[in-house]
Amino acid sequence: GADLKGVELLKQHADAVAIGKGGHDVFKRLATLAVPTFAYYNGAAMGGGVEVGLHCSYRTVSKAVPAFSLPEVFLGLVPG
Repeated sequence: GADLKGVELLKQHADAVAIGKGGHDVFKRLATLAVPTFAYYNGAAMGGGVEVGLHCSYRTVSKAVPAFSLPEVFLGLVPG
């Protein structure tokens, strides 16, 4: 997931929007690839790590995964 400590470094709204757009552009490319995509979680995944898999064609989570969450929802942010 994102390091929220860096948020305080963003001084302009446009900078924050540009960072968010960059992430969404990557997710869109992943979701629209012409070949199937796979996400296999075999360790802790939180925030952005989970979101990457949400844009894949298929996802698998190992029984051994100790943590799998979208903590940004507790900050009022919408995943994805």
